[in-house]
Amino acid sequence: EGSMTKRLHPGEAARNGILSMELSRRGYTGPKTIFEGKYGFLRAYSHDPNISKISDEIGRRFLIMRTAVKPYACCRYIHSPLTVIFDIIKKYKPNPKNIEKIKVKTVKPAINIVAEPRPNKINPKSVIEAQFSLPYSLAVAIIRGAAFVDEYTNELIKNQNILDLAKKVEVENDTKLDKEFPEHWGSEIEIIMKNNKIIKKQIRNSKGDPENPLTQREFDEKFTKLSGKILDKKKTGDIISLVRKLDSVKDLSNLTSLCVA
Repeated sequence: EGSMTKRLHPGEAARNGILSMELSRRGYTGPKTIFEGKYGFLRAYSHDPNISKISDEIGRRFLIMRTAVKPYACCRYIHSPLTVIFDIIKKYKPNPKNIEKIKVKTVKPAINIVAEPRPNKINPKSVIEAQFSLPYSLAVAIIRGAAFVDEYTNELIKNQNILDLAKKVEVENDTKLDKEFPEHWGSEIEIIMKNNKIIKKQIRNSKGDPENPLTQREFDEKFTKLSGKILDKKKTGDIISLVRKLDSVKDLSNLTSLCVA
């Protein structure tokens, strides 16, 4: 329903991490078996946990390198269809006025989050609701050629051209895509033009996935666009330069001072 809980989750997690560190520094103690204990973290998620996996390949396998980075300012389930639509835009440049229908096939978990209830998704009432709307996101991407922060605003979610195109988006589950999920977040899009021409494309991995990673230039562009809203260009450039050689930086105060507007 477009509530603000998503805005809170990441900040709360970051705050808890800092709080845990500060408490530990002051001698605060916690249960020693928080992971493997009878009422521990692992048993909360599995009836048959394997504690040895925590230390498997430690020092050799770094799961942070398997993290997906979101290039678009919306729900993760929308990234795969957006990757397809931007590939189509780049190759075919479809005129929004000539689009009759857009058929999207995606994985089952995405349906209830970004495609249903349909009335809310084709006519979002808030920015957050738009960020969880697959029809709106595809429509704004086609019309504006982007799906970043500036595409999710109170003004644009009222734009009639975008809303009219969103109504032409139909979403359905594809069980073949489900078989590869969550290893692959695939999707397929078929655009039917008014002259009956059909444009169709399918992918297995979203842009930003480890299998389809952002380039260094795309990383820099994302950071520059976001930080540029509060930092000047010189600070933004200095931060990028400093982070590039972070392994040799002895004093992080130089970096933290740059991050202050």
